[in-house]
Amino acid sequence: MAALLHEALGGRATGLELAATALWARFLTFDAFSPDWPDRDRFVPASARFLFLHRALAALSGQEPASAGAGAPAPLEPASGPPGQGFAAAVGMAMAERLLAGRFGRTLVDHRTWVVACESDLSAGVSQEAASLAGAMGLDKLVVLFDALPDPDVPAGDEPFGGSPLDQAQRDQARRATVADTIDRFAACGWATRRVDGEDLEALQSAMAGAIRTRRPSLIAVLPAENRDRAAPGRLAPPTEAAARAAWRRCGERGAGARRSWLKRLQRHRLRDEFERVAAGRLAQGWQQRWELGWGSVGPAPAPVGGTAMSIVPARDRTAPRRGDAAMIGAAPDGGSATGSARVLDPSAQAGVARRGLALLCGLMPELAILHSQSGAPVVGLPVWPAQPTPRLGEGPHRPGRSISCGVQEHGMAALANGLSLHGGVRPCLSAALVSIDRMRPALRSAAVTGQAIVYLLAEDARPNGGARVRPGDDEMFAAWQPLEQIASLRAMPEVFVFRPAGAEELVACWELALRRAGGPSLVLLGADPPPRPETAARKAPREDVTSGGGAGLRLGCARGGYVVAEADGGRREATLLATGPEVSTALQVRRLLARGEAGQQKIAAAVVSLPCWELFATQSPAYRAAVLGEAPRIGLEAASGFGWERWLGPDGAFIGMDGFGAMAADRTSSRRTALTPEAVASRVRRHLGASGGE
Repeated sequence: MAALLHEALGGRATGLELAATALWARFLTFDAFSPDWPDRDRFVPASARFLFLHRALAALSGQEPASAGAGAPAPLEPASGPPGQGFAAAVGMAMAERLLAGRFGRTLVDHRTWVVACESDLSAGVSQEAASLAGAMGLDKLVVLFDALPDPDVPAGDEPFGGSPLDQAQRDQARRATVADTIDRFAACGWATRRVDGEDLEALQSAMAGAIRTRRPSLIAVLPAENRDRAAPGRLAPPTEAAARAAWRRCGERGAGARRSWLKRLQRHRLRDEFERVAAGRLAQGWQQRWELGWGSVGPAPAPVGGTAMSIVPARDRTAPRRGDAAMIGAAPDGGSATGSARVLDPSAQAGVARRGLALLCGLMPELAILHSQSGAPVVGLPVWPAQPTPRLGEGPHRPGRSISCGVQEHGMAALANGLSLHGGVRPCLSAALVSIDRMRPALRSAAVTGQAIVYLLAEDARPNGGARVRPGDDEMFAAWQPLEQIASLRAMPEVFVFRPAGAEELVACWELALRRAGGPSLVLLGADPPPRPETAARKAPREDVTSGGGAGLRLGCARGGYVVAEADGGRREATLLATGPEVSTALQVRRLLARGEAGQQKIAAAVVSLPCWELFATQSPAYRAAVLGEAPRIGLEAASGFGWERWLGPDGAFIGMDGFGAMAADRTSSRRTALTPEAVASRVRRHLGASGGE
């Protein structure tokens, strides 16, 4: 069988022909005619180097190769990508298996994740982060076949570290040392490791059987036999070709019986309907109604502002406003009347709403798994996985929890989330600092390429290497944790939706949109400044004759990506202020300053537009976008880089934001906020309108 596989590879040897043969013939459980069977074993080529190996295995076992866009043949999982991404995603799949088994039991969920990887896959930093988390969590259903042979695509004379060419003996010695270092690193992370001769069938089968019995994740290093030509099948020739082909066909049929037995167990299981729902990736029926009722039950409703008032302030949140507080809902920031547009909540309201929202979702969505870094707070009341302190090796698998602590390993956390989503049955949600998205970018891009529905909650004022929130004047390293170019770069990534809500109500609406989205990752940015609570008269989107919708409010406005928060006095615009996130509050105050026309200045009628999601706004009809943006000069306002804003501002527009990293001002405040005060922005708006002939 292995010789036939070698022939099917067309001479592209990997060193894993015999190991792959033993795996598919005896240990891998799958049904070639039911590739989406939920309890199948997962087979993960960690890099594109092994994709042709899977195609040969699939063809020999009786599967037709999958066409482009038609999905992958069983049991392949589309997790390959840059070095380390496929391996880390496989760890996430093993985590998903453990979570689902803890919920539905081993009668429905009892499968393994098998990975084939090479040295470049396991040497990547994200692989080390994922391996450390796998060892801490005791993922005993994870087995990695490590191809320890040199990469055949790299010429023998190429030396990775430069210097004088090495002879063959020196290269072999260096390769053996590298392989030994890799094995030692995994052993130090709590993995069971074993070295096996790649031509010893009995040793390979024994190692795989031992990996099944062990209570830790396993790494099997498939070493080259001494004095063997890699391109030759050696002593692996079968008795006859017909017998080998028949044996390969049986590999594809062997899992059919296991699947039929599983289907019988599923029919009798008390959680059958729930299992089928999460396996299909459907949201629970009526979850939206319970979501809205849940917000109404966590705290007193704010004073109604027009139509429906949504309760978003938790009753027991210590950051919630109290009677008599200056920050009480409805109190203007300058102590004046609350009838203006610049209503605000407590500065930390978005963080409090995010925590309560996660706790609420955990009750509404049992399939939700929350991964948080050191800068992302876990949900209070949920068991954290892995438990701290970490149990000693040999104590067996850990009890899974839905709040998964990943420490400072943000890159590994994001790659694990890809595996959780690829596995199915689990909905991952990440919590971290916005500036740490740079470390998670390769995993985020992989999620966008494969269309994984993952929700990221990213705090703009969180320190990525700790849990403390960044405040101006904290220390001289403030600029190092300051998000500047991240938002613009995230908006430039295809298939990624970036939500930057202006306040708690927009946060709830954007969160719901992110949960409903199924075509790629969604990023919800949690602002650092006081968020606004627009008044009812300001929540109106364009009229029905302009858009295809009916009476539109804040929720529909968020669903369309942008809406008019406050129209210009008198209905005739002389300027349009476009803003996202906390800067909407600033824009509302600027609008009031411009309308007053103090110190002999001319009054300017300005409208305020919130653009919580550019990607959704870009999909709206040209008539809707034109009605929202208006024909008056447009001024963009955002505490970040202005890259990309030109698509909404037009030729007569201007952007007010940040041109460089915030330096510490004399009063120990950041220029990030000094340049974005309402007075400074109003002054710049007047200068721009005067220069462009708008006044």
